[in-house]
Amino acid sequence: MIRIDKITSDDCAKNKMVIAELLHINDKAHDYTESCTIEESIEEVENMIQYIDADKADVFCVFDDKRIVGLIWAFPLQFRDELRMHIKALVVNPEYRRQGLAQKLLMEVDKSALAREITVVDTYVDWSNVKARRVYEKHGLVPDRVLVRKTLIG
Repeated sequence: MIRIDKITSDDCAKNKMVIAELLHINDKAHDYTESCTIEESIEEVENMIQYIDADKADVFCVFDDKRIVGLIWAFPLQFRDELRMHIKALVVNPEYRRQGLAQKLLMEVDKSALAREITVVDTYVDWSNVKARRVYEKHGLVPDRVLVRKTLIG
């Protein structure tokens, strides 16, 4: 039975390795994190626990029975003169993709943002990650800024 629940820091600690593995899947999808290690993902989970404890972040997980198969991690972030709900990570286990779970997780963040009186949700997405861009666009997120870069050889 698939369900989505907001998790506590205790839930996060109990499921540290599963969450770290999901974050690791997410990190490997980004061009700039090819060298990301599972140890770095474990550190991210430890940061997540601290943010949840301080009520500075919300984490929603997709459960298949008792197994976590997806998550979204978001927190309030001041951007210029506007408080936004920033999505730090959104990942669904590859075996569970294309079932609308990412959209359901995004809806949970929308509700969480509104409960905090935040009316804008944002995230970073690699331009090369077309599948992720489509997920966000389907949910109504639109480009806000564009980061440009140049690699210098020399």
